[in-house]
Parts: sequence; structure tokens; C-alpha cells
Amino acid sequence: MWCIILNPNAANGEAARQRAALERHLQEQKIAYTIAATTAKNHATALVQQSVAAGHRRFVAVGGDGTINEVVNGICTQNIAAVSDLTLAVIPIGTGNDWIKMHRIPNNIAKAVTLLNDHKTIKHSIGKAIYYDDNDDANNKSATRYFMNVAGLAYDAFVVQQTLHEKNRFLPSKIFYMYLIFKCLFQ
Repeated sequence: MWCIILNPNAANGEAARQRAALERHLQEQKIAYTIAATTAKNHATALVQQSVAAGHRRFVAVGGDGTINEVVNGICTQNIAAVSDLTLAVIPIGTGNDWIKMHRIPNNIAKAVTLLNDHKTIKHSIGKAIYYDDNDDANNKSATRYFMNVAGLAYDAFVVQQTLHEKNRFLPSKIFYMYLIFKCLFQ
């Protein structure tokens, strides 16, 4: 059974709008699944940890690169199963979707769902970043994050941080991100 971690806010709410279509495609392909929707930042990480504890070993991240990152962090921070015993698949509904480009996963829900029945897997390198958590000044604590595709620092991280503070209600996600790249040049 696949445990689907769905970020309904991915691609400016597109993932929530596509949920019914996703479930229809899963049922058409006779794929056994359970689905859990995130409700906050880092919730996907907690959902994966809970799901591993409940016996799940195969996960589908439904969203973009941020959702994949949270699911990877859930896989790497749980302490019940070996990371090598867990499988991650992706149904892309995000802004950038860089990871799917590298692995030639179709940017189409129906086509991506069919890959779940192929049973083709590859081993993937995972990076680990240990850093000072400035949200925990009192304890002067380091924090750890795992990453699978790319880790952004400096300007890239600044632009991503701005996406958390500036609401996008009108622009398509890719155009909004390009707008922020340009805007942040002057900050």
C-alpha cells in the first residue's frame, strides 16, 4: 500500500484542486493507497514518521520540491525502519519540480500514477546539513535537515524565505517565483 502525503497548498492550491483526479487515477490503476493531507509547514515530515510507525514503507509525495524535501526529512529522521527499506515516489504538482526533471517523471498526474505500478526503483544519495538554528538562540542548538535534489544557500535561500512572507493571490506560481527572484535582487 502506498502512503500518499499530499500538500494541498502546492502550486498555489493546485494540489487541493487535483485531489479528486489523483484519487480517480489511483483507483483506475488499482493502486492501494491511503492519503494524508498536510496542514502546516513540516507537517509532511511528521506524517511520514507516524506512517512508518504504523507500518507503511512506500510513500508518494504529492506537491513540489518543498513537499519532497519534507517527506525525505520524515524518512531520514524516523528511527523505526532502515531508510533503505523505504520507497519514495513523486506525483508532481508544484512550482519548480526540479527533482522530476532529473528522473524523467512525467509532469502529468495520470502518467505519473502509472509509474507506481512499474516497481522500478533507484537508490538515491541524500545530503545532510547541520546548521545553527537561529530560532533557538537560548539553547545555541544546531539543527539538521536532509536534502535529496539540491540545497540552496545565500541568495537562493533568501528568495525562498521571501515566499513564506509574501502572499501570492494572483500570479501563477512560476511567475510569482520569478518576480521574487527579481525583487530580491534589490534587497
